[in-house]
Amino acid sequence: MESTIAIHHGPYEAIPTTASPGLKFLQRFLPALDSLTPADNPISPFFTPSAPILIGSDPPTSASQAVPLMEVRSRHICKIHHHVYLAWDIDLGRDIGPVQTSYNRTSPNEEAAQTGQLYAPLAGNIQMKRTVMFEATSETTFKEDPDQFAVRVREFNILDLEGRDESDLQIVEMRIFLDQRPIQAYSAIQGQAEIIHNVCGALDKYESKLSEINQKIWSNPELAFKEYNARDNICEFFESLDAGYQVNRKAYGVETALEVMYTRGEGGRIVAFNAEYDALPGMGHACGHNLIATSSIAAFLATCEAMAALYSDGLGYSVRLLGTPAEEGGGGKLLLIDAGAYKDVDACFMVHPFPVLSGAPDLISSSSCTGMYLANDKVRVTFTGKPAHASAAPWEGVNALDAVVSAYVNISMLRQQILPTQKIHGVISRGGERPNVIPASTTVEYYMRSETVKTLKPLTEKVLKCFEAAAIATGCTVEYEWEAAYKDMKINTPICDSYVSAMNAMGHNTIFDAVGQVGGLSGGSTDMGNVSYEVPGFHGGFYIHADGVNHTPQFTAGAGSEDGFKRSLHCAAGMAVVACRALVDESFATAIKSDFEKGLEL
Repeated sequence: MESTIAIHHGPYEAIPTTASPGLKFLQRFLPALDSLTPADNPISPFFTPSAPILIGSDPPTSASQAVPLMEVRSRHICKIHHHVYLAWDIDLGRDIGPVQTSYNRTSPNEEAAQTGQLYAPLAGNIQMKRTVMFEATSETTFKEDPDQFAVRVREFNILDLEGRDESDLQIVEMRIFLDQRPIQAYSAIQGQAEIIHNVCGALDKYESKLSEINQKIWSNPELAFKEYNARDNICEFFESLDAGYQVNRKAYGVETALEVMYTRGEGGRIVAFNAEYDALPGMGHACGHNLIATSSIAAFLATCEAMAALYSDGLGYSVRLLGTPAEEGGGGKLLLIDAGAYKDVDACFMVHPFPVLSGAPDLISSSSCTGMYLANDKVRVTFTGKPAHASAAPWEGVNALDAVVSAYVNISMLRQQILPTQKIHGVISRGGERPNVIPASTTVEYYMRSETVKTLKPLTEKVLKCFEAAAIATGCTVEYEWEAAYKDMKINTPICDSYVSAMNAMGHNTIFDAVGQVGGLSGGSTDMGNVSYEVPGFHGGFYIHADGVNHTPQFTAGAGSEDGFKRSLHCAAGMAVVACRALVDESFATAIKSDFEKGLEL
């Protein structure tokens, strides 16, 4: 019989119930392998007693010797988890009849179970043989480590399984291949507690200056590509420090962009922070971009100062602050991407403010933005008809307003047939000049949003058909003017996990994902999504006290509050700690890159 192969991408927790037998075995086995409470989740039933366990080139150890040691790990370890990236299940054949094996598998019996026998004995009539392979990063935290720093090791595991049927599968041989380099890198880096100490010291040092910059940006709101004062205030601050910062106005050819660089040694990794500072028409900083700028400036400063204090031994690295204009309209980051601002960046960071969650009022921040930021197409549509006197000779005209109304109705009917996660919204920006003149030219502006770039494309195509149908029905012509398209946000799990760890270590209540929390917002779009398709990105959220949601005057007031400023600094500290790790921890940097590359495949 020919072998068949089933493949699963992603964590083992996401293996579906319809998966192949070997993958479902893996989903049961790994929680037991990671368990520190063997009485509740024993690992012994997954192995045959004589199954050899081979680690690298070391001599094999039988399961009967290894498993008891694994079941007392809780004396030394407080956490272990396998983050699976890719798993294969190879079916080596069914119904192959009795097989002569090197171990004795007899029928189960109650007597053996009652005597507390370590392994459940099984029959020798093997009818299923499978090989399961999985690539993963194991993350282990040791009790005696005062910093509780997780040691991450890349693994490749091979499990040979046999059994009478799917429910009877056991491991008859396990091979484990480890990459030891992350352990060596761990021993060479400073502990998280020491990084936190230096990061917080830097933020305390510059707090008054950061508050001043924050208030300057908030009190003088500037629209997209007009943020001259914000750009100059930030640049002047760094020019005044005279601490080796290279300041560049009009960075990458974008008039109101900026770049501040801090470089030490030769080569090494690069981390970047995005500072947004554009406002909304008529309501100022109603999306809190003053706080985004402040948190990124603060994180940049803290990263530079902590690295200089802790790693002055010739380690090469660079830290970059990018002032990114026109997020609210214009896609400033897309211009920076095209100009090469991110091409050599290993990780890019920023956070965004939201109102305090009514269901979790004590929550300061969340690291992941799963489903919050949608891919977004924006289009301005102009219908052109023919003017005529609306009363005396309407038959002489071609009514462009009718085309707008028809398109609006078409799209309203389309909404019933789209996914709940998809959004379509628009406005009539020009509907005609006077009631007694048949409108010869009208304009609408529409946004289409969907969970990913892939699902957005067919949605946009359907909306365009609504416009085309309206033009045909009314005899008008139709023209499209596209704005910068925003992509969905790719989540980088290692960065998000590290941020949660750092924030909670500093006493700032932070969770991985706020999806499902009462009072949470979703459905927006950001050009940071485009950045996350270019380099590993982080776009955390934090929560400030405001009497309204984003894009309201009430949120503007909250963004200018002292409480909002303080919380932006908390998040700056969390980002800086993670950034320092990304610069010096080889295993962490490898995990970031691997997660990014796998995310692009989805």
